[in-house]
Amino acid sequence: MGTIIPTNLPPMEVEYPTNGQWTIYGRNGPNIYAQPHFISYPLFVTIFVQGDILVHIGIDAIPNGFIRNSLHTKSRYYQRLLKLLTNISQDKGYPFEQEYKTIPFNDSHISVRWSWEKGAGGIGKGVESDIYWGSKFEDGTRSVIVLRNLWGFGREDCRKELETGIGMPAVIPLTKLQLRAWLHDTVVLVSISGRDDNTLYAFKTNQSPQVLYQELHTLLSMPPHPNILERPCYLITKQTAHSIQHPLDPASLYCLEPTEPVVGFLTPYYSGGSLKNYVNNYEITLKQKARWALQLTSALLHIYEYSGGSDGKCGRYSALKMDNIVLDAAGNLRLIDFESAGTWVQYTPIEVMTAVRAKGRISRFMSGSSDTGTTPGLGEKCKVCSPHPCSVPKDMTGQERQAAHEKVLDYKLSQTSIISPSKPNSGAQYTGPPGHKKIPFWGDASDAECGAAMTWMLGCCLWCIFEDVPCLSGMGNYWFPVGNMLWKKARQSVPVAVLKIVGKALQTKADRPTLREIYEVMKSWEGALILKQVENEE
Repeated sequence: MGTIIPTNLPPMEVEYPTNGQWTIYGRNGPNIYAQPHFISYPLFVTIFVQGDILVHIGIDAIPNGFIRNSLHTKSRYYQRLLKLLTNISQDKGYPFEQEYKTIPFNDSHISVRWSWEKGAGGIGKGVESDIYWGSKFEDGTRSVIVLRNLWGFGREDCRKELETGIGMPAVIPLTKLQLRAWLHDTVVLVSISGRDDNTLYAFKTNQSPQVLYQELHTLLSMPPHPNILERPCYLITKQTAHSIQHPLDPASLYCLEPTEPVVGFLTPYYSGGSLKNYVNNYEITLKQKARWALQLTSALLHIYEYSGGSDGKCGRYSALKMDNIVLDAAGNLRLIDFESAGTWVQYTPIEVMTAVRAKGRISRFMSGSSDTGTTPGLGEKCKVCSPHPCSVPKDMTGQERQAAHEKVLDYKLSQTSIISPSKPNSGAQYTGPPGHKKIPFWGDASDAECGAAMTWMLGCCLWCIFEDVPCLSGMGNYWFPVGNMLWKKARQSVPVAVLKIVGKALQTKADRPTLREIYEVMKSWEGALILKQVENEE
């Protein structure tokens, strides 16, 4: 691979903070991602620590995000946090371990706060915890047999499934998993207990069962491609309150199959990490750039041409960004994340932005949004500027207020996903492909419009690869210069024909090339480099 600069370690090489009772994997503000050692499998339970306790610990000295190296994991601040977690789990007045083991999956959290304790020396300050149960996720889950019926994988097709590999993957109970590292809010690294090979897998879930099953259906239905996330290896099920009361599924043949619902799935673990992280930590060779450009274009073209739904439309992929491109052990790209949740604003073409605004993202904030029911003004509460007071003077005209609030919303969108629909009802029952959620633009656009939008996003990622830029999310809403200023580093080594077609991909919709046209250019470029290498070796 490329020349190394400083680098983050693979998860299994990181020395995570631990004291034999707990292991810490990272934090997101006051939310701590940690696992007690009395349980081996992941429940996706976060620990919320009260702000002044974090100040007392010295939380600012602990980097935000998931731990990716061992530089500070032995610091006294992590040790203080570990001691805090050990104290709450060993509280003799509260059956913490017993409660934790029965907590519902992926919808619960632990709150840690100060308490006042009276001892021999008077009243002192201690900590106490509460476990908050949430059952919406489990209430919205479906069993394997129900999903099989909804997706058309009937019992009569079981033999065909075994012969072709198409159908439902094998099932493993959650309790068989061993947590090895925490990679993302909804992704952990696991192994399967009792296996001699100790193979690592990525365990993926979601806060919404509907979105989880939508992604799972996409991955099971899509024809395989060497540069796309492989088909899930296993489905993960969990015993719930409902499955305990009704152990046999009435949807199964003769009611002989268990009713434990699917809470996630396992996919191969790609040890190379994200392309964003690689570009940030390594020097990329020209050969790598050519190979990755071809692989990424090929993956998108495959989705567009061969992964359409039963409605006859071409396939579409709305989540393209550098974070969602990972590297396998051989250094080849793999496209991940098929939740259909959109991407960052900087990777989003103007026509998608327009469609999002057309859904009322602005107009619904303009009137009646203050506590008094009147149009908000400077310093008052406003749904656009929230949680901050409104930043727009009240004496502005309607159009001026609209423009000013659009700038505020654009900034907020630049910090979050461009597609932010109302949160799916986690407790609602999944009803199959007809009920899959549609996001603005992508659900209603024509094949040509979706192809053009995917071309734009591809152009953004190719620009990052060619210019050695890890990600666009921190570069503002209008990140790229126009014309001849588009390319700086790339013009020194990348062929003009390649730069030209990528530049066209970042133009208006009518002027963009097709994915197929970009693919042919990238294929010729990589082929020329391979031929040149062969000639030099001879």
